[in-house]
Amino acid sequence: MDYQKLAERYMESVLLIQKRWRKKLFEDLQGEVLILQHLDECETKSHTPKELSEITGLTTARIAAILNELEDKQFITREIDKADRRQILVKLTESGRYEALKNRMSFKGNIQILFSLIGEKDASEFVRIIGKISALDNLEKINYTN
Repeated sequence: MDYQKLAERYMESVLLIQKRWRKKLFEDLQGEVLILQHLDECETKSHTPKELSEITGLTTARIAAILNELEDKQFITREIDKADRRQILVKLTESGRYEALKNRMSFKGNIQILFSLIGEKDASEFVRIIGKISALDNLEKINYTN
């Protein structure tokens, strides 16, 4: 099998998907929605802005802007950490939890539409393959710095 050609076809397809579908499917996953989802799903239910930056890969400046927007909408609160008064903890409000749920349901609905467009067989195969990729342990062969 020519893995190089297969990789090129994959990359072309992903770029085309990003151009054509990104706005509909993934528009907010780099901003407010990403932070809301993480805070809703995390075990500790609070994080520092620096931790959110590390988890999401967004810059601390972008995190600060997103947190300001979320706080203005009353989706989060920021409190001084009692254990370390130099740190600020970000917590989700009930309104924020509801917004995270709405976002998750909307995203799920969009994915359902996408799956219906490609058909049951291909959708099932896609999910199977994504599951297989997510279970891989030996990713040492992949060099992310190239």
